[in-house]
Amino acid sequence: MRVLFQEQRLYVNGMGEEPDDEKTLWELQAHAGETLNVMLVVEPLRLLALGGGDGDTARLCLWDAERGDILQEFPETDHVLCAASDWQSLRALTGGWEVSLRLWDLASGKAVQELAAHGDCGVRCVAADWVQQRALSGGQDCTLRVWDLNACMCLQTLVGHAHPVFCVAFDWASRSAISGAQDRTLRHWSLDRGETVQELRGHSGTVFCVAVDWYCMRALSGSWDCTLRLWDLSRGETVLELRGHTNAVFAVAMDWPSQRAISGGADNTLIVWDLNDGKVLSRICGHQSSVMCLDVDWASHRVLSGSLDGMMFLWDFDSGEVVQELRGRLVEVRCAQVRWPPVPTACSRSKAAAAAPR
Repeated sequence: MRVLFQEQRLYVNGMGEEPDDEKTLWELQAHAGETLNVMLVVEPLRLLALGGGDGDTARLCLWDAERGDILQEFPETDHVLCAASDWQSLRALTGGWEVSLRLWDLASGKAVQELAAHGDCGVRCVAADWVQQRALSGGQDCTLRVWDLNACMCLQTLVGHAHPVFCVAFDWASRSAISGAQDRTLRHWSLDRGETVQELRGHSGTVFCVAVDWYCMRALSGSWDCTLRLWDLSRGETVLELRGHTNAVFAVAMDWPSQRAISGGADNTLIVWDLNDGKVLSRICGHQSSVMCLDVDWASHRVLSGSLDGMMFLWDFDSGEVVQELRGRLVEVRCAQVRWPPVPTACSRSKAAAAAPR
């Protein structure tokens, strides 16, 4: 699928033309006495969104998030509850009510591997380190499992939660992980030892989501109790409680350098938070049902949200306005991830420089 890859355009004397695979910069010739100005512009990667959930004909879809068009529907038979995407290699790992994790080729739309995950129980959450080819999943069986994605095998099973695990985050470099569960706790794990380092208590309901800054050792969790808690992982203590949602909190993302966070919940809203004092900066409304997932690009001030109303909205979170609506085959959206484009780059060369092979 050409739309998945980087687009380039050559500008010769101010005129744009589509790149030719057989044409290189040094093969462009100018007429005698003419100054040839060549600029190669690598345009931003197209904004892609992967959404999963439940639908009559599809349960996993890929969108062009700029235009709102569906690019690919995947032959998924399971209700998709979680996903982790690798946009560089165009792969994704998904989990759901069935017992397997599925590894997808996003370009072909085909499942390339299945990993027998949590026995006879469903997979509620998954995170991946694609560079190290490791993944961490949490399931209805109350366990976490560490995976080798190259060998497609389980390396480790972590036991400690008393109820199903709803969220996970991990840092392979430090061999650390955080999980949240229906038992109202978060657990900080050592993957080297395979045991709990800290049990974080404070929420009075199921912990549905967590975002972690491993460098600063801070975690932000959201719960059925309508609150978010900011944790100091070095001390295992709550440093701030955030109140603003009127129902369960299902999704959260945070940016520690800017001291901001965004959450979504069963009150159908997204909230932008100031982590310095826990105050609500803005409230974003538009969904007709629970906001189950979100993905944020802090640099461009955009967030994609997915809801049980079957919609995904791309928002400008400063203005609170919808930039794009993503409609499709899903009647419920439970997970969403975005390929946020890099900043465009450009290079300009003189005729002599452009004529020299590299």
